[in-house]
Amino acid sequence: MEGPLMGKRRSRLAEEIETLRQEIEQHREELSTYEQLRRESRTRKVDFDGFEGICVSCGHGVILRTEDRLHCTGCEYQRYL
Repeated sequence: MEGPLMGKRRSRLAEEIETLRQEIEQHREELSTYEQLRRESRTRKVDFDGFEGICVSCGHGVILRTEDRLHCTGCEYQRYL
């Protein structure tokens, strides 16, 4: 037997599940970025000084900072400092 309270509760639970799915996806994207950063730091001969963020040009590359430039791991964007 399903009353009006069960319907509201089910709706609220569905919303909570969707919110949790979105949070999981966001964490997966962050983890992917950190994994990419780790791979890049192992495969490149250059020592990177720091992680600047996600490239706005390509949207998926990681911007790394060296002593004299910024470098995107996704689209090979470079900017000299």
